[in-house]
Amino acid sequence: MIAASFGEIFYSNAINNRLLLVMLPQSDVDRVMAEVSSLEPPRIVIDLQAMTVCAGSFQAGFALGERHRRMFLQGLDVIGLTLTQQAQIDDFARRHHDAQPWLRNVAGKTMARLAGQ
Repeated sequence: MIAASFGEIFYSNAINNRLLLVMLPQSDVDRVMAEVSSLEPPRIVIDLQAMTVCAGSFQAGFALGERHRRMFLQGLDVIGLTLTQQAQIDDFARRHHDAQPWLRNVAGKTMARLAGQ
């Protein structure tokens, strides 16, 4: 989807659900539309590697946050992207629990104590 702007909530929800939204200045959106209307069949190419939109002879660059760009290029959703950091997450949890062992499995210990009442 290409437009000059998107509502913030729509943009976040769309990107997080892997719907690519490209924001271009209105003049570039108008040029894309003009080029596409003269093409048979109409064709727009969005190149995530080059961060460009091409329609006919017109080409424009666009911006996308590196996190979201990586998600699209690697075919990941938000959870999948988070899981690429699993080793770092595990390391943090280990160091955290080594430094504060009384915090390990607080919920489980609390539930066990409550079940014993």
